[in-house]
Amino acid sequence: MKLRAKLLRVIDEPGLFLLLIAACYVVAYLIHPAAPGNNSAHPEGWWGWFDQGNYLKAAHAFANFDFTPAQHFYPPLYPLLGGLFLGISKTHAFWLIDLVCLLWFAWTFIFFARRYIPQRLAVMLFLITIVLNPTLFENFVIPWTTTLSLALLSVGIHSLGRFADSNTGARPGASELACCSLAIGLIAVVRPVDALVGGSLWLGVMGYAWRSCSIEGRQFWRRSLLALMALSVGMLLFLSFNQRVFGSPLGGYVQASSVNGYFLADAAEKFTSLFLDGYTLYLEPKSGMLDHYPWLALALPALIFVLIRGDWALRVVGAAVVLQFVLYLPYGDLLPNGLWRFLNIHYFKWTFPYLALFACYAVLGIVHSFKVDRVRAVAWSIFFAVAALLLASLRVAVTRQPLAIHLGGDNISAIELDIDAGGHGIDFDLVDLAGLSGGFTSIYFGEHSLKLDGRELARIKEYRVLPAPWGVRILFVRPVHGQSLIFRPDQKLTLGQTILSASSGSYHFIIGQPKPFWSEANAIPTPEP
Repeated sequence: MKLRAKLLRVIDEPGLFLLLIAACYVVAYLIHPAAPGNNSAHPEGWWGWFDQGNYLKAAHAFANFDFTPAQHFYPPLYPLLGGLFLGISKTHAFWLIDLVCLLWFAWTFIFFARRYIPQRLAVMLFLITIVLNPTLFENFVIPWTTTLSLALLSVGIHSLGRFADSNTGARPGASELACCSLAIGLIAVVRPVDALVGGSLWLGVMGYAWRSCSIEGRQFWRRSLLALMALSVGMLLFLSFNQRVFGSPLGGYVQASSVNGYFLADAAEKFTSLFLDGYTLYLEPKSGMLDHYPWLALALPALIFVLIRGDWALRVVGAAVVLQFVLYLPYGDLLPNGLWRFLNIHYFKWTFPYLALFACYAVLGIVHSFKVDRVRAVAWSIFFAVAALLLASLRVAVTRQPLAIHLGGDNISAIELDIDAGGHGIDFDLVDLAGLSGGFTSIYFGEHSLKLDGRELARIKEYRVLPAPWGVRILFVRPVHGQSLIFRPDQKLTLGQTILSASSGSYHFIIGQPKPFWSEANAIPTPEP
């Protein structure tokens, strides 16, 4: 009983709850195998990774007032803050920044969520979805720009929470609108794509200002102009930094990101592959988000419930969560293979507590509806049951046809494939090569080249090469049309014991067995040699 009382006290006292999170963060940081100094074979730890290495390099550059392009890759605010702490620790310059961001994120979530669910439940949701979730929690320990981005997003969510309860009479003041706008605008100097998500929160806050009957029209426009000026500070800093360093307002990070491609037409396929079925196309076992977090089958339909039944603040946050996924899914380099292997899940880490909040809000709302409107409650219950079943059953399927194959001499320096002997060409999404083998790194990151009807295709932006149980899969980012294909694999790839064979394929969406009864091992038959 004493232990239970102490736990409840931690839950009921925000200060103690934050201390608990801070303690968990410190322990997780100290024991993380990739933390600098924790691995004698790689003492640099995560500073040897591409993203983190560039953060630290830019932090040192800022500390030395070095603005040469070679020292800067990512937007400047996160490395700049790290540079301020290099004098304290050159190895752990970001740990305090990330801790403060985590604590602010946690406090904001509880502050916002307790308006819709009991505070104890809100605390439990944060503990379960973030602190007790090793994959997500380590992405607060590891330095990522998304940690600062979600802290700035939380400023907008905090302002929404301040005005969520109309009975309090709280109204957006000029200083609060300006501070909120400044914080949201600064996201552009951290993660430009996230700034669009922040913009949706900003519009929600301004909606409260517009709806506030006590603010006269002229006063509203003055405050709006001040807020807009504060919002623009971040974009002006972003453009000025790029102009100073790269000689172009959109130079550096934006140009580098555009190389990987952005395809809105792929949103449906990417949603299916990232949430529900990452194996059929990308051959990454158990990589769907529903494989890791089955409760998302309830949370995703709850988004619809929130957008229809929630109040203004809840709808705005729900729309921001939707926008977060909509903006990131079309990126050409966001694949199920990298979602967990390379921790790309950190793009979405701020959304998980709110998705859990939406699910609880929907369940409590439906339970309450049974007391006042049984027909509506039954209708919503049926909707959730059908939606969850569809999410568990939706996937992609691949149809194939064999291809004639020719080797360049007696080796695999060039593999020539006849896509269509009729000379008209066909549409296809992928090519499977059975009998070609190599390690994951050699295949996934290998220096391959590919020509379709004589045109050189751009690796990553136009196609990816993936490890397959039978050999290699060439997956095109967008469907292609052609007659012949010449593939030059990385020299580290070799021929296996079987005869080299190939097939082309196209994918389509199907409703199959629900995920608990569906075996990935039998989803794709090995191509016949």
